[in-house]
Amino acid sequence: MNAGYVSVIKEMFPKANIIIEPFHLVQLINRSMNKIRVQVMNVFKTSNQEDIESSFAAYSKQFFF
Repeated sequence: MNAGYVSVIKEMFPKANIIIEPFHLVQLINRSMNKIRVQVMNVFKTSNQEDIESSFAAYSKQFFF
């Protein structure tokens, strides 16, 4: 949910519980991961698939390990 909506809802309905559906949460995560994937692939532009895989593996360790 957009942060602007959350602040308005809290102001207008102070006792309301804010609920975010799992679908929209997963959608947000997928969009964020895709954006990062595109940025990484643009950094490692090459036509050699092995170079892409080894570069991405090294780069991904910074995020996941």
